[in-house]
Amino acid sequence: EFFDFELVTLQAAATVASLWNVGIRRIVVAGVSKNEQRAYGDIEELIQPHQKIRKIELSYVNMGDDYELTKKDFNNVPRLVNIQFQRATQIHRSKDSRPGNKRLISGWYGKEPSQFEYIYFSEPDLLLHIRPQAM
Repeated sequence: EFFDFELVTLQAAATVASLWNVGIRRIVVAGVSKNEQRAYGDIEELIQPHQKIRKIELSYVNMGDDYELTKKDFNNVPRLVNIQFQRATQIHRSKDSRPGNKRLISGWYGKEPSQFEYIYFSEPDLLLHIRPQAM
């Protein structure tokens, strides 16, 4: 488990650093495991000192909070992320303000949902983040 945690942290940190470098202002890390959640905590700590240079909103959405995970979900996280994001979008558009819905919407959209015009979905990929000059 220690190796998995380190690998997840490196993958996600490389992705966050790359997106931060190009000026992305909000990043949502979505995951299904405790390793991903722990990695998010470490990434949040790593990026904190750089917040003085350029602000960024970071958020973690645990796919298991509002959805009963199956074994299939653990093997297809991108599909699950799309389903959860679509659900948050539908709830946001319907203006349903129940407490659980507010948490779901703020996890995906942040405190000011209208400030972001575009959404970019990505998965961590070590090959794309280790040496950009090689591409």
